[in-house]
Amino acid sequence: MPTIVVSSPKAAELFLKTHDLAFASRPPHEGAKHISFGQRNLRFAEYCSYWCDIRKMCTLELLSNQKINSFKSMRIEEVALRVEAIRAAANCGSIVGEQSE
Repeated sequence: MPTIVVSSPKAAELFLKTHDLAFASRPPHEGAKHISFGQRNLRFAEYCSYWCDIRKMCTLELLSNQKINSFKSMRIEEVALRVEAIRAAANCGSIVGEQSE
């Protein structure tokens, strides 16, 4: 698969801003066709009006500051639960880390 490595801010601007349409589409991926309803999700869809609509919807409905802030209490609770689980495992002398669970 052809790959381009961008190693400077100026080059990143060229690829992501100036020539973004030339690099926006991804090659078809056989596995993605089966797991993403024929490549109809934000990650696998080709660049087109459908992709733009999905991106806009995700940005407004899932990734807006208001939406992210609405989950603040849940994030705080989840972090506290994780820290407590790590503390309990450490106190028992258990291995601490994602691999141990």
